[in-house]
Amino acid sequence: MLLPPGQGKLRELNTSYTRFHLLLQDLGENRFSGYLRLSFWGYEGVLIFDTGKIVQASSSEREVYLTGEQAVLRLVQKAQEPDGSLDVFGLSNEVALALALGIQARLYKSSQELAGKTITDLLEIMEVEALTGYMDLQFNQKRGLGTIYYLEGTPVESVIMSHTGRIASGSAVYSRFLELGGNIQFSAEIYQTRNPKTIQEEEAFLIPWQQPRYVQFWTAVLAYWDELMKSRLKRGDFFYALAQAMEQLKDDYSFFRLGEGEFQLTDGRLTVRALLSNKEFIQGMAQAVAHTLKPVPSRRLRKVDWKLVEKELARLAEQYGVKNERFQPGTWIQLILESRV
Repeated sequence: MLLPPGQGKLRELNTSYTRFHLLLQDLGENRFSGYLRLSFWGYEGVLIFDTGKIVQASSSEREVYLTGEQAVLRLVQKAQEPDGSLDVFGLSNEVALALALGIQARLYKSSQELAGKTITDLLEIMEVEALTGYMDLQFNQKRGLGTIYYLEGTPVESVIMSHTGRIASGSAVYSRFLELGGNIQFSAEIYQTRNPKTIQEEEAFLIPWQQPRYVQFWTAVLAYWDELMKSRLKRGDFFYALAQAMEQLKDDYSFFRLGEGEFQLTDGRLTVRALLSNKEFIQGMAQAVAHTLKPVPSRRLRKVDWKLVEKELARLAEQYGVKNERFQPGTWIQLILESRV
């Protein structure tokens, strides 16, 4: 599968000198559509954006291929390493969507199954079966490689790479495929996306520059927990104990490295500057809060009305516009109490 060349926005940025979260923030705030490619020796990752939101991703290294949320997290982690190369290419919304669905595709018809068919036969298969995915082409006589992206049987982008490595795309390339397919031998494979998915960014990730109220919500949660510790559990050192807990947990939850600037807890105020997994963040916060409860006698914990605590957290979630799909108060409290044991 050849990636569309699109419009080159940024080329060959070095990860050693690029603050990756600021780059992501810029793409989000500018409602960018297209993709970001991260390359190292033996690694390639792609983040696909539609109007500033991450809709899909791929990550490939050492025969390990990831898509979706895990690919995003691996790419973000990899981007912190030095001497990687970053490129950003703008695409239309339609082509960005086709690419997001195409990277999820799996082999549908092999070159052996398609042997002997004309280029017109192949295009008809894609159209009649209303396939979403892409078709890879390899032309003989050093005429290069090609990829045609499809959405429900309609071609939306065509990409060709010559034997010298030059890449082009567009409607003229589609016409070129028809011409080459009628004159020289070629082989083809068809890849289909059977259950297309896009990342639900707001549920999957904590992205502080797009979700400031969510970060504010967590500051309010911690303030409420501080008051709970003082009034009901007779502990006045919650934030100190929380910072100590985060320090102990930083090997399991790397965002708890408080001195590195991307995650800070100062005077009870939470600051987040990097993209994080929402699920991992919620788990990490539960583990950290659970650590602060360990010195509290069990008899005091039993006196707490946890249903009332759940209602108060739900009230805060409603106040800050946090949906239940993103944060479930009862589940979080249960995780805290189970982790304390």
